[in-house]
Amino acid sequence: MKLLKITNKYLYLFRIHSKIIPIFRYVLTAGLLFLIPATLKANPLQNLPETQPTNLRILWLSKHQKPSNDKTFKGFEHQLNKYLANNITFLNANNAADSELNNQNNFDLVIAVGDSNWQTIIKQTSNSIKLGLFLGQQEFEKWTLNKQKNHYGISKQQPAYRIYSFIKALELPNIQSAILFEKTQGQNKTQFRAAAESFQIPSKIITIDKNTILFQVVEAIERCCRLLYIKQDDLGSSLQKQKSLLMEAYRRKFITISDNPMLLQHGVMFAIHSQPHQIGMQAADMVHALLQNKDINPFQEPARFVIESNSNIRQLVGYSKQTLGAIINRTKQFEKEFLQGNLYE
Repeated sequence: MKLLKITNKYLYLFRIHSKIIPIFRYVLTAGLLFLIPATLKANPLQNLPETQPTNLRILWLSKHQKPSNDKTFKGFEHQLNKYLANNITFLNANNAADSELNNQNNFDLVIAVGDSNWQTIIKQTSNSIKLGLFLGQQEFEKWTLNKQKNHYGISKQQPAYRIYSFIKALELPNIQSAILFEKTQGQNKTQFRAAAESFQIPSKIITIDKNTILFQVVEAIERCCRLLYIKQDDLGSSLQKQKSLLMEAYRRKFITISDNPMLLQHGVMFAIHSQPHQIGMQAADMVHALLQNKDINPFQEPARFVIESNSNIRQLVGYSKQTLGAIINRTKQFEKEFLQGNLYE
């Protein structure tokens, strides 16, 4: 009899519990539905279904007169059209009216190509998303360290791990590489030093400043290294100084690498860089991710890249270990392994 009472008691509690659970679920669901509008409103680019094309209002600031001449713009437009419809206002930086730039709130997204255009758009206060493309190393490092809401960017400089993936792909055992840095480039210097250690590639950082004499740089490189990596912003971004450095490097049979394809015609052996349309495509991928409310790194290094070579310099210096295609494939493989966290022996 006592056992029957206990059983009846638990049956009663079970019935009450089974009635409460659906009510609790209903209240919880209603609460979540109530919160959703607030979440969407907080993001300037609302999370809209992919199946419903969105007309995104975009202001594009460029050095080019026409959209057809801007390869970064064409890459962006082509990639973004895969995701949604868009309405883009294209402005030439030199001819842009102050009234247009001051009314950035009329746009969901404001995109600027290059440091000077980026400086132009960030001066104005607005609720729109701001995206800078081909940012120089100094500007990129500043914004990486001091992130602000609704500010995004893509660097023009290749990531350190990609450069060392490339150097490893060249198969140059026991050859030390040299990289130039100014004293103010602390974060970038740290990244290159860490990448060199991860790939177990001997590397020497040579510190320079605006008063450094070019001959001193060449002597410092010759004392330690046979491979030189020249970044776009090195030597004050002076093409003349970079050309002079390449001339001295060629005389000494250095293997030379740069992230500036323009230097291919001035004697650099290899150029590893991102083409304008590739940066445009990456920008479109970032915008799409923001529309989907995905958590992304606001300031990114280039994701896509190409490698080109000066075959005449390769032959004259005497590097003929591999074809360019093999070097590219090995670079991509080493980069993939590094990003997956594999250790190198």
